[in-house]
Amino acid sequence: MKPFFSSLIAVVVLLVLALWLFPSEPARNIPPPWQIETTENNSIRVMGITLRQTRLQQVVDLYGEPPAVSLFEDTDGSRQLEAFFQTLDLNGLRARMVLVLLADDLTLQQLYDRGARIQNVESGGKRISLNKTDLALAFQLPVRAISYLPKTDLPEDILEQRFGQPAEKRPVMAHPDAEVGSEKAKEQQSVEWIYPKKQLQITVSDSAREVLHYGR
Repeated sequence: MKPFFSSLIAVVVLLVLALWLFPSEPARNIPPPWQIETTENNSIRVMGITLRQTRLQQVVDLYGEPPAVSLFEDTDGSRQLEAFFQTLDLNGLRARMVLVLLADDLTLQQLYDRGARIQNVESGGKRISLNKTDLALAFQLPVRAISYLPKTDLPEDILEQRFGQPAEKRPVMAHPDAEVGSEKAKEQQSVEWIYPKKQLQITVSDSAREVLHYGR
């Protein structure tokens, strides 16, 4: 890579990290991902979303971006209704975001039965596209959990500065089928930083970018 482009990339990364260290004033009343409030009913409010209360349509109105909504069925038969934002720019912090919507088993079964299209996904599960009526229904459901995936790799010291020391650091094997002790297993090793009071888990890995899970 030419020196000019290497320097340019380095400058961009430093600017993004600076936003985590010295954020600007929030735009559109959207607090940054490290500002987590506990509500009276023992839920949390983060990035303008109150879990189990804020509806997907309210999130879309706040962020000004449309998500892709799909129903997912895992290999064990469990199902989740998810809204995926490919790119969000919240006060200069660029990230992808997945919102898990609150829906009971009966609703998930009905969405599955009425699905417009079923596709196999790489994990072995299925992605079910919703019909227009059910898609409108999904936008009225509240958000149960959030996965926030920053576009920039965040050093551990910045995570600690913003979120504090975790109550626990728990090693997690991303792919349990990898042979124990193998190079592949070492590369796939990640650590979960657990913050019970904040209802937050941060997946930290040397081989991938961090993922922030709220309400899991």
